[in-house]
Amino acid sequence: MAILVYLVFLILNTYVFMYQRATLTIARIIGNAPANKIQLVLTPNWMGLLSSISVVGLYGSYILIWLQLGFIWAFVLFLLNHLLNAIIPIPTKYFYNIVEKHLKREIKRNSDKKQKAALVIFFAQVKQIIENSKVT
Repeated sequence: MAILVYLVFLILNTYVFMYQRATLTIARIIGNAPANKIQLVLTPNWMGLLSSISVVGLYGSYILIWLQLGFIWAFVLFLLNHLLNAIIPIPTKYFYNIVEKHLKREIKRNSDKKQKAALVIFFAQVKQIIENSKVT
């Protein structure tokens, strides 16, 4: 049972990690503000919530594995998580499209003209990055 819980949260955590990697890439390309502030603009609220849930669940599954299978298995699966985050090729274009959809929704929802103008600029920059990226 602990392995099943681990696999579910491993998938969620890897998904969130790859999204964060895509937004960090965009933030570094834009580069006119600190990367963490740009990432906050590019990240929908549900992704932040999913990130928190996946981290708590993943580390909770390590505790379950440790209690059921022992420390060695928990440590090996911890290393597996970090190895997978480094090598799994999830198409970044998919995450770029999530960012684009999020910015479109934020532009429509925002009534403050100054914030809306900033979002339009971000959207144009992200759109250009997507068009120039060679990722499928």
